[in-house]
Amino acid sequence: GGFNGKGQYTVDALGPLGGINRIVGKGSFEATIEIENLVFHPSLQKNPPGFTLWLKDDRVRTLLLHIKKYEIALELKDKLADVASRSDTTGRIRYEVPPKSLKLKLAYNENTRQVRIFYAFDGADPAIEIPESKAGIYFGPASGGLTEPAAIFLLFSSGSMDIDHFEIYPPKADRAD
Repeated sequence: GGFNGKGQYTVDALGPLGGINRIVGKGSFEATIEIENLVFHPSLQKNPPGFTLWLKDDRVRTLLLHIKKYEIALELKDKLADVASRSDTTGRIRYEVPPKSLKLKLAYNENTRQVRIFYAFDGADPAIEIPESKAGIYFGPASGGLTEPAAIFLLFSSGSMDIDHFEIYPPKADRAD
């Protein structure tokens, strides 16, 4: 991939997924992502993943947030937790019209090991917390927190998007804004 001279970066992927990533590392953080021009292309898959955010710690855990054409779905894999894998089908958020833009806020608290996820479509600020986040997304106490290689990946399958903003920073309480 590369820049096109107009402030846009194109990712050329050899596989079916294309995207970018940023290292999160150890400790608490907040991440904000703004995506414009979401386009979901026809697919041979019955329910293609669309846009996916991965919070991945290569050692033991992965959180996957799928923004599909007509729903939001969450998967959690933590090899050291009491339940190693969870895919919540009851908490899925469904909608009739695919979003044209998306804003996400992801917050991780190292002390409580809690992940919170907020979203909004079509220009609104990310103030809606996904149901699983409200109920509590925690990395198991035996598994500890995130480690140094932890990263956030932004991926897309069967579609395209413009990433308008992608930033990872310390929690608001820990920084001088």
